[in-house]
Amino acid sequence: MLRLDHAVVPIWHVKESLAFYRDFLGLKLIDADEGDDWGGHRWLMMIFALSDHRQIALVYLKGARKGPASKLPKDTRHIALAETGALDIWRVKLTKAKIAHWEEEHGDRRSLYFEDPNGNVLELTSPPSITPAEPDPEAARIVKRWAKDAKS
Repeated sequence: MLRLDHAVVPIWHVKESLAFYRDFLGLKLIDADEGDDWGGHRWLMMIFALSDHRQIALVYLKGARKGPASKLPKDTRHIALAETGALDIWRVKLTKAKIAHWEEEHGDRRSLYFEDPNGNVLELTSPPSITPAEPDPEAARIVKRWAKDAKS
């Protein structure tokens, strides 16, 4: 079975991103790589460790421009991080840092959503998601119905 190894997100603010991920979120900067040509740009990749040995990599492409804002809801693209404790500490920390955030309830799970300095949306969710041992047969029926009705 596959498992997530790492997620890579683009950034436009190196100094602010380092402070946000290392100092605010408390992730360890475990590696950094750089090079001369990634799509015609000099580049920097900062790699941060998560507690389960997975990673988040931030990529800065020198001179690259941020694309236009999407018309999709901003949380349709996000990275969800599990919080094994209570979200109360994070709610207070986000408020004190004056970081705009919102909260949602997903069944028995609560989630806090907020943006990093680059506009990448992060979700802190508690309790962590649990993958069931067997797939729900209803899931395949729902997707099949949508695939039939979708235009592409």
